[in-house]
Amino acid sequence: DLNDYPRLKAIHLLSTGYDELDLEALKSRKIRLFNAKATSSVAIAELVIGQILNMNYNLTVYHKLQDQKIWRRYFTSIELHDSKALILGAGAIGQAIAKRLKALGVTLTGYRRRDIKTPHFSEVYTDISMVKKIVGNFDYVIVALPLSKETKDLIDYSWFKKMSPHALFINIARGEIIVEDDLTKALDEKLIRGAILDVTRKEPLPIDSPLWDQPNVRLTPHVSFYSNRFLDNILKLLITNLENYKNNLPLETEIKL
Repeated sequence: DLNDYPRLKAIHLLSTGYDELDLEALKSRKIRLFNAKATSSVAIAELVIGQILNMNYNLTVYHKLQDQKIWRRYFTSIELHDSKALILGAGAIGQAIAKRLKALGVTLTGYRRRDIKTPHFSEVYTDISMVKKIVGNFDYVIVALPLSKETKDLIDYSWFKKMSPHALFINIARGEIIVEDDLTKALDEKLIRGAILDVTRKEPLPIDSPLWDQPNVRLTPHVSFYSNRFLDNILKLLITNLENYKNNLPLETEIKL
């Protein structure tokens, strides 16, 4: 309750997302807001790469067979090289993912609201309706968008219906951006190859969710932000921002309210 803190001047988050805050209340009180943008971008990007390779090379299947001491081969591996990926949200996290995919021979297309220079992408769109029209051209569709009024329930059945049946859908942003029932329906109907999810609409994911039993889904419990460098990265940013705040210098992670 902000009323409990009448002298509050600023809030510094330890996360990138800020969708749980009442931004209008902060604005009316002239409370400045800072997030931890980019401190977890490497960890998130590496988890995305790891999960894609896991799916493409059947690693989970082989790990389960190892537990049973079964020697069985599947000749279904899929190379990343020469594939195409769409990243919805070409900010710090999206760029970190794009940088690593590009190094593996993937062609990158991005979406972001502002028309500004964005490294690692061959093209960047600022019109989401145009992106939806071409979503069927991509082997990988990665969601790295912030949650907002505009993005809540953005990816619904109409999006999945336009995707390639070979597409792998990946969400490392917020579960509420996806209409989860529509994702389940798309998986059941084999509209897409599979899904990699680090976030879900309800966390923990309810025990009766059909996503648990989908053979072509890989779930992680909202841990993509974490690595052995998480605390060091956060503290470094906090110290820098506090120094700049004290000296009235610009802060790169300030959210414009």
